[in-house]
Amino acid sequence: MFTTASQIASDSRNPLMIRLTFFLSFFVSLLTNVMAAEPRVALSQMGNYELTFDSVQRAEQVPAPLTSATVSYSPGDAFKITAPLAPQQIDMLVGNGESVEAGQPIAKIAGSEVHHFVEQLQAQTALFEQASLRYQQAQKLFNQQAISQESWQQIIDNYYFQKLALGHLSHFADLTLPTDDEDTLLVTAPINGFVLFQPLGTDPEQSILTAILPHSALRLTFSLPAQYSQQAVSVNLPGCTMEVAWQRYSASGLTTQIWTTPIPSDCDLKLGQTLTISPQTSTTALTLPRSSVFTLEGATCIALKTGTELVIQPIEILGNLNEHQLLVSPTEALNNAEVLSRSVSALQGILTGMGGE
Repeated sequence: MFTTASQIASDSRNPLMIRLTFFLSFFVSLLTNVMAAEPRVALSQMGNYELTFDSVQRAEQVPAPLTSATVSYSPGDAFKITAPLAPQQIDMLVGNGESVEAGQPIAKIAGSEVHHFVEQLQAQTALFEQASLRYQQAQKLFNQQAISQESWQQIIDNYYFQKLALGHLSHFADLTLPTDDEDTLLVTAPINGFVLFQPLGTDPEQSILTAILPHSALRLTFSLPAQYSQQAVSVNLPGCTMEVAWQRYSASGLTTQIWTTPIPSDCDLKLGQTLTISPQTSTTALTLPRSSVFTLEGATCIALKTGTELVIQPIEILGNLNEHQLLVSPTEALNNAEVLSRSVSALQGILTGMGGE
């Protein structure tokens, strides 16, 4: 007497039912694995479509998201012009950020303090000359033991005091030119560079008139999200490249301020200029043609040539390398692979059952 299916189903303890259940589970598992395998299409199925393949390339540097950069400088790079007086009037003869040459007049200072400075310089010069002469005469007497150690020490102290006092005035005087007005002086640039306006100091005996930034000190500065800043290595612009020099993290830790190495002289950038850049990071990625990418069941895919077949491979797009190339995450399957870059829509049509282009 045969056992019917209904009898088997009605008795869960039946050995045959147990074996049948195991077989059905194994079959479903096998079918699931087959369905999950990478779709493949034989090259012969592509018929007369023209097929072109491109090699997947490795990109050692990957562009970060676009950001705004400013042509700036590190504050410590500027040469400050400090005057040992606070003039009543300062007339800047050049514009802020203007390029100047060493010795070029950049400001005119005027007022009674200027006249006092000139008189003080003349008086201090006379005092130093007198102290210097006395020092030379006393040195001979001291060597002959004609004066005491205490007297010689007082002469030395006075000599160096007058010398330092004159040097304090002379450093600024060396940057000035006289005019027809005794209450007016011209201030010249000490080096070649860009003029930077500076606020006056609060010390009544001296003030910061301006500052000169050397031409070689211009840098790009920009901010990046923290996840990109650690890998930022350079900024590439038409005709020039600047490496990342240093970084400063924000208090929030979300962004990082970055400065590049000095801008090359042949790179046509101006102080204060803003521009949009895409910094290069050291994150490794792969590049492939934009034309090779298509979607299949909601996934972004490409077709790799494997022998006589096209193997459909999902990918993760990281961004754009240029107008024609995409950046994708590296995987073992993509290493040294050849990807279909022409007749891709025909392949997509075959895979979706729509008959190609």
